[in-house]
Amino acid sequence: MWGPGELVTLTQCSECGRVLVVTQGDDLEGRWSDPVRVYPPTGDQLSFGVPSKLRDECEEARRCFTAKAFTATAVMVRRVLEGLCLDQGATAKPLINALKQLAAEGKLDGRLLEWAQELRGLGNHGAHHTGMPVQRQDAHDALLLTEAILNYVYALPMQFEAFRRRRAGEPPVLPPPLASVPVQQAPPAAAMVRGDGPAPAPQAHQIEREAAGNHGESGQAR
Repeated sequence: MWGPGELVTLTQCSECGRVLVVTQGDDLEGRWSDPVRVYPPTGDQLSFGVPSKLRDECEEARRCFTAKAFTATAVMVRRVLEGLCLDQGATAKPLINALKQLAAEGKLDGRLLEWAQELRGLGNHGAHHTGMPVQRQDAHDALLLTEAILNYVYALPMQFEAFRRRRAGEPPVLPPPLASVPVQQAPPAAAMVRGDGPAPAPQAHQIEREAAGNHGESGQAR
């Protein structure tokens, strides 16, 4: 209230339609600082084009890795692959066949299929009690490879289409607008007493009545 302000903005990416939250500081000279993204976290390696349910699964895998739960990380990676297959309409069972179905439909190329199968094997190793935990480096590589697969399937086709449209002089495909969010009505602002901060509601009403009496007006304070 008495110091530099901070502007928090809810906005939307003009290309992928994902929601962003950015902040800007007040330099007390009538200017706002450059915006800084606070959501999603700047350390996020996934494109906004990846569905939020898969992004959430990857984020949980990263939390496992940060907590040094490397075996749990491998299991979460396998879970992400299952989610990818379901989202892309691969219904074959078990997971190895679902991944092959994606490759047959042209949604995964041969190299990515090989990656995904290795990741599936690591996830199986983590999910079964073998007495041998998943090593840190394997968990780390599994995360990076999983994110690469998701970006390939979801983000790169969209990026290429935007590139092609620019080259052809075609208008970009705009994302759908943000859904309207009902705004709660803010409570009436409390009157201010100089030097004492916000006045309680009864005191604020008394101040208004006294001000109205001083100016000879009824019900209003100048």
